[in-house]
Amino acid sequence: MLNDLDTTLRELLLEELPQAQGDIAVVFDQPKSGWTAQKVTAERTVNLFLYDVKENVQLRRHDWERMGNGDGGDQRFVQQKRPPLRLDCFYMVTTWATDPQVEHWLLSACLLVLARYPTLPRERLFGSLHDQPYEVRTKLAAHDVLTNPAEVWGALGNDLRPSISYVVSIALDPWQPIAVPVVTTTELRFGQIHQQTSPEEGAEAK
Repeated sequence: MLNDLDTTLRELLLEELPQAQGDIAVVFDQPKSGWTAQKVTAERTVNLFLYDVKENVQLRRHDWERMGNGDGGDQRFVQQKRPPLRLDCFYMVTTWATDPQVEHWLLSACLLVLARYPTLPRERLFGSLHDQPYEVRTKLAAHDVLTNPAEVWGALGNDLRPSISYVVSIALDPWQPIAVPVVTTTELRFGQIHQQTSPEEGAEAK
């Protein structure tokens, strides 16, 4: 699934980034020490480093989904399934070129492209992402992500450089439906019952 997300983002950028400034490569490498000299072979490179994957607890659902009756339509049972997990995929977007101004131009172009899609269009999704039960949401340059880029670059052993945080929320469905007995409920009512008496019964009571 993550590789299909990578492919989706690569094709999206390659299709919409302006190509007039020369060939552009989109890669997903870890920009650790020496990465520039060893890995960047294209004149202009966009790198989307996937550095973390976490569950999005704000989108978590606790209710079970009803899938239908039991095997063979047995109405004594119902099939239920847990809702899919919602995962946030954290990317660090950087650009690489021999000229810092070209890097800044390419970083600005990436911002323009990614900002157009707060949700990734379903027709642009690749592979297993076609079966996503929810919208594939994105979050670009959020203030609460990558709050200290110097720590990230220090851990990678590379020099600090401009970067953009980019978060994509996808669904992962590891669950299988299970059949459980249909639950019936009994309703109890409490109160005083008023019985009507006939005129003859009323006369006898007097």
